[in-house]
Amino acid sequence: MYIIYIKNYKRRIAIASIITSLWLIIFLVISLLLKNNFFVNVTVDNYLNFSCPLEYEIENIYINKNIKDISIEASNNLSKPIAENFSTYQTLKGGLSFKYPSVFELKEMDFQDSEVLYHISFINKTKNIHGFIQTWNLPYELESFLKNSISLSQGNDTDVLQNPITVNNLPGFYLSYTVDTSEGQKFKASEVFLKKNNKMYRLSYFAPLDLWDKKESEIFWHMVNSFKVLE
Repeated sequence: MYIIYIKNYKRRIAIASIITSLWLIIFLVISLLLKNNFFVNVTVDNYLNFSCPLEYEIENIYINKNIKDISIEASNNLSKPIAENFSTYQTLKGGLSFKYPSVFELKEMDFQDSEVLYHISFINKTKNIHGFIQTWNLPYELESFLKNSISLSQGNDTDVLQNPITVNNLPGFYLSYTVDTSEGQKFKASEVFLKKNNKMYRLSYFAPLDLWDKKESEIFWHMVNSFKVLE
């Protein structure tokens, strides 16, 4: 008696080819995702910051010998770099220092015959987030000044929130509100008013309401907590 086995080699070869093709497709997709989203961040103190794909090699780094105690940091992430890098701004004229996102543009302005002794504005690259830091001559109570200012602008400002705050031993107030512009756009306003002797220090941060999120809030408070009076 004979038992005959019929083996379908063509079917097995076809199945093996399909499985191999699927593995190749998965491998290519994973490689593509990693290539597009795996970056290395390089920071050279406050002089330079950039990101590049992990597959790139960084070599031939030159640092001028006149720049002392410089440090280079590198870190990896699995997504496109979004972390903010901060620089330090210090002015004896305004009697203050603070940290700000390195991508922001800063500009000093003079106010003639005004209570504002010093003014520096900042704006991001896309021109939609801006603000300023000021030094004021304020020989009267800060709380009364804010109460009067809020009453004068109540028509345009909504959702006003005011809380006492202390920043680096400077007492003051945190003010948050929503403001409507003449163009019909809504902005989230976050401000801190600090007092020392007869001077007031004001840090204001404005962002479109639809762009205000946890990241913007962290940037604002990073700037606030870095604020110092030099006098």
